[in-house]
Amino acid sequence: MVWRCLTRLYPKKTELVCHARTVKEDELKAACLSAFNGFWKERDGFQEQMERNIERLLAENNPREEEKLRKREEELQQELISLAEARKNYSHVVSELQKVREEQTELENSRNRRSETVSCIMELREFIRGQSEELTEFDETLVRHWIRKITVHPDRLTIEFKTGNIVETKS
Repeated sequence: MVWRCLTRLYPKKTELVCHARTVKEDELKAACLSAFNGFWKERDGFQEQMERNIERLLAENNPREEEKLRKREEELQQELISLAEARKNYSHVVSELQKVREEQTELENSRNRRSETVSCIMELREFIRGQSEELTEFDETLVRHWIRKITVHPDRLTIEFKTGNIVETKS
């Protein structure tokens, strides 16, 4: 079995052109095994990188911005009530209130994505700590759970884990 870019299989469905080479499934499996085993061999370095990734993600959390938006929402709600009671036009307040709520939703979504990534990093860290030996067989479940994407280059494969760690393998 081989793997190809979808744009080469269905060229009329997209205007994108993919020049990535076709990769045999055995090569992909071997690259995944190599990437996972690289974690075990270089576990200390990856542990440090994962810790930095966690710290970076936690630093991106901005509770002040959430509080600022919550206060602005309260102010706009009060203004909306005042304008409605005075039977004045309040459409501009409704528009601004909608924008504030959209920003709140985006902040919440961003916080949830960060939280999921931190959980994934911590889970992989514990998995690596619990592994006593290298993998010898390809495990599709492991790959689907931990690998975000594999990028095909002319001379190598880049494997990006969901934790943000990247491993390159020669092909």
